[in-house]
Amino acid sequence: MSRVLVVDDQEENAYYLRVLLEADGRKVDTARNGAEALAMARQAVPDLVISDLLMPVMDGFTLLRHWKADPRLRQVPFMVYTATYSDPQDERLARSLGADAFILKPTESYELLACIRDVEARGPGLLPSDPEGAESDGSDVLRYYSDTLIRKLETKTLELAEANRILRQDAIDRELSEVSLRESERRFRQLAENINELFWVRDHATHEVLYVSPAFETIWGRKCQEFYDSPTLWSEALHPDDRDRVTQATARQVAGDYNEVFRIVRPDGGIRWIHSKAFPVRNEQGEPYRIVGTAEDITERHLAEERIAEQAALLDHAQDAILVRDLDHRLLYWNKGAERMYGWTAAEVVGRSASGLIYKGHSDVPGEAATEQLLKQGRWNGEVRHVTKAGAELLVETRWSLLRDDRGEPKSIFISNTDVTERRRMDRQFLRAQRMESVGTLAAGIAHDLNNVLSPILMSVELLKDLARDDRDRTTLEILETSALRGADLVKQVLAFSRGVEGARIAVDPTRLVADLIKLTRDTFPRSIHLIFNPSEKVSQVIGDPTQLHQVMLNLLVNARDAMPRGGSLTVTIEDAFVDDTYAAMNPDSVAGAYVKISVADSGSGISAENRTKVFEPFFTTKGIGEGTGLGLSTTLAIVRSHRGFINLYSEVGKGTCVTVYLPSSHQLATAADAEVSDTPPRGHGETVLVVDDEESVRYAATRTLEEFGYRVLVAVHGADAVSVYARHKAEIAIVLTDMAMPVMDGAALVVALMAMNPSIRIIASSGLASEASLAKAMAAGVKHFVAKPYTAKTILTVLHETLAAPFPANKPR
Repeated sequence: MSRVLVVDDQEENAYYLRVLLEADGRKVDTARNGAEALAMARQAVPDLVISDLLMPVMDGFTLLRHWKADPRLRQVPFMVYTATYSDPQDERLARSLGADAFILKPTESYELLACIRDVEARGPGLLPSDPEGAESDGSDVLRYYSDTLIRKLETKTLELAEANRILRQDAIDRELSEVSLRESERRFRQLAENINELFWVRDHATHEVLYVSPAFETIWGRKCQEFYDSPTLWSEALHPDDRDRVTQATARQVAGDYNEVFRIVRPDGGIRWIHSKAFPVRNEQGEPYRIVGTAEDITERHLAEERIAEQAALLDHAQDAILVRDLDHRLLYWNKGAERMYGWTAAEVVGRSASGLIYKGHSDVPGEAATEQLLKQGRWNGEVRHVTKAGAELLVETRWSLLRDDRGEPKSIFISNTDVTERRRMDRQFLRAQRMESVGTLAAGIAHDLNNVLSPILMSVELLKDLARDDRDRTTLEILETSALRGADLVKQVLAFSRGVEGARIAVDPTRLVADLIKLTRDTFPRSIHLIFNPSEKVSQVIGDPTQLHQVMLNLLVNARDAMPRGGSLTVTIEDAFVDDTYAAMNPDSVAGAYVKISVADSGSGISAENRTKVFEPFFTTKGIGEGTGLGLSTTLAIVRSHRGFINLYSEVGKGTCVTVYLPSSHQLATAADAEVSDTPPRGHGETVLVVDDEESVRYAATRTLEEFGYRVLVAVHGADAVSVYARHKAEIAIVLTDMAMPVMDGAALVVALMAMNPSIRIIASSGLASEASLAKAMAAGVKHFVAKPYTAKTILTVLHETLAAPFPANKPR
């Protein structure tokens, strides 16, 4: 495709040549004078130049001289196409300067094209000049080309027709574009005038409002013409609290990131919430020249969102766990009560499945019957078992309500959960107390009747002994007397556990009472049982019935013996103890005060978790038929309670059992109590203590006590949890207080793991089974300090203080 440079200062002439030549398959560049043409040609040499003569800056003759003087341009044909011809010398001068053609305006298009093609075919300088001095009116030029035009007319007619067709089609396309544009504008206005959203356009430079849709009248409450007349009207309507912020934000409209929510005040005083956006419209040079914006009235939606937020805030104040899930169990809402109950935050659970989160197993998920009732009646309630983030099991009273969409189809489920774990435990205790009361009432009646039956038998036996004729008769009577006495003793036990029968109350030395009983049991218990007695140097007296207290100790020792059929160790300790509020929180049956503490610990088979809640019930026994009545521990508990004391039982299957009896001291240890008040336990100084225990009540009481005395506390529910917590807070934790018997990972394994992470770690071990075996196991794991559970605040605070004050242990990694 050849390139033609057209030089003409008249735009219509240049445009005419451009259209004609481009239609003939050429590429056209235009210049307005000779200087501009030379500059363009020297940058990119054209294939042909067509130039006018009369032009500003540099005329055609000057351009021709420079053109033919340039070695790069002289080979390019130069045509003069001018309407300024008045003197025959102009053509002759042009030809003498090297013009390859001289054509007068106007000329028919086909003649001009024929001339251009001929010049292109001949090349520059091939047209003979007129004789020197010859007169010419231009007719010789036309005659020169006449033969060529005639020869090529027929062949070029089709090409010219095609060019005309293209020009006509271009005109038609332009007309169609204008019609389409007018139709688009009509549709835009129709759309803008029939939607609730406001649409506006303003000039970027002048800020003049060019268009505003009728929705302005509905939202702002003013006529559109008012906005055209006063473009600042919209800002004047802004709420005073939002005016500065929104006015400053308008500067961002030209950047396209204007997105604001604000309030306006209507002429009637009404307040509306508006959501507005704006963006720029740019020209071909990328410069903004229009600003287009929208404004939507979101008042109803905003008020609805505010109501929802208020309702959510109210739900967050509820003590119950409130959640919403869809029909696929995916959680959609999780209030603060749920965070407190389960331990997960809303961010952690929303979007997750409730089935795999709060239910311990698939068997705990309410089944098809619950779903069927929910879909049929719109609600369901029941009790289910859930688990917390820490792995604790909860008994939950749950209430489901079905939520439906606008079409009445089931959409989601609103759930309210109440933790009834403690309530059910109290209910069980209440029912147990009721059973005990019923059994006691029944036992009292039976005891009365049995005493009436046994009394004459025993009296008659004494009479019959004197009448016995031989040893055989006396043996029979002794058997009868023994059986009757056993029956009478059984009646006494029944009365003791049922009503806590009061006997004679005198000052009793518990150390002497236990020592006498230990002496007796050493002679009667199997040699395979190693019996250890550890009394304190000075133990206070208690007020009680010696016979009943003797029975208490005998029952505990016999149970310990029976738990060790293959032998073992039995340890009895006795000491003074002061129960403070911390201990009382860990043992609901206790009250603060001075006590004598008697512990009986064995290394026997232990008691399962299921049976630990039943061992104090009357007639419950794990022994075989004929080996026990099931009244031993129930009688023991009744006697201890009648003495205003309490019992603590701690047991691990396969490791043994420790039963501790607390009896109030005779003078309430006034000096000890004073010492507790005056001798304040040592305080911490912000040290971090990691408390590891699977019993929630122990964790709570220990945490509260330590925090009140200046420590910072982290907690873990078992050994594996403790390792994770220690790994995250290793630099903060100064000491670890851990139970030795826990699920998942016990205390011994935890100690080994922590010492592998930090050989110099300080660890205090605790256990409710304060036997030699427990102590040996803790020491073997590397623990230097051990406290027996339950411990008082003073005890644990003193041990913590002493352990932290001691030099770092020189433990080595195992």
